Amino acid sequence: RQALQRSMLEAAARTASGVQESVAAMDTIRIFSAEREEEERHGRDLDRELRLRERMELEEAGFTLIHRMLQLAIRVLVLFQSHQQLQDGSITPGVLVTFLLYQDTIGRHARVI
Repeated sequence: RQALQRSMLEAAARTASGVQESVAAMDTIRIFSAEREEEERHGRDLDRELRLRERMELEEAGFTLIHRMLQLAIRVLVLFQSHQQLQDGSITPGVLVTFLLYQDTIGRHARVI
C-alpha cells in the first residue's frame, strides 16, 4: 500500500512537472511545432496517474469490504454465543445488554487508537 501511495505521488509530481515544463517552454514548443508531442506526453502522464489512483481506490475498497465483513461475522458470532448462553441460563438478559454496551464503547475507543 505504501509503495502504491509513493508511486501515486511520484506520478502526480511527474504530471505537475511536465505541465510546468510545457508552460515554461511554450514558445520553443510552438517554434518546433511540438504541441502534439507535448499533448501526448501529458496524456500518458495523466493516464499513468489515473491508473495508479484507480488501483489505490480498488485496494482501499477491498480492504473496507473485508474489514466490514469481519466485523459483521464477529457480531453474528457474539450474538449466536450470547443466545446459547441465554438459553442455558448461564447469563441473564441484563448481563448480555451490559456486555454489548461495553463492547460497543470499547470498540469505538479501539477504532480511534
